[in-house]
Amino acid sequence: MNTRLPVWQASDLEGHPAPALSDFGGRPLLLLIFSIGCPGCKARALPFAREMALTYPGLQVIGLHTRLEGPEYSSAQIGGIAEVYHLPFAVYVDDDHLAYDALGAEGTPHWILADADGKVVRSIFGSMPNALQRIDLAVRELLARE
Repeated sequence: MNTRLPVWQASDLEGHPAPALSDFGGRPLLLLIFSIGCPGCKARALPFAREMALTYPGLQVIGLHTRLEGPEYSSAQIGGIAEVYHLPFAVYVDDDHLAYDALGAEGTPHWILADADGKVVRSIFGSMPNALQRIDLAVRELLARE
């Protein structure tokens, strides 16, 4: 893998431009690309992302809500989901799936793990077999090296 995190276009829940992915440097980063219209995202990915953020304080976790098709969700609805799941990390919005495309996501949920230098070390589509176990193992291996 070892490609760099790309430039992305996303916004925060108030509609302001999101920080560049390079601004998250200095610590490993786990990015969850999700949609609140995705049952697997709500049932497995969002709770797992919360668990990862709480279990590994040396890991930065961020969420990226993307819209591929289906209903449009407001920032209030997306923020409401973040509150319901008590997400201890920032969630950004990708209404036109430009960031999704730039990151090479394959669907939702999709996980991108980057090292402290912004090199992508894993990209895992969340519907792949054992995806959550693979992410947890990759995070533990990466944190042990950092």
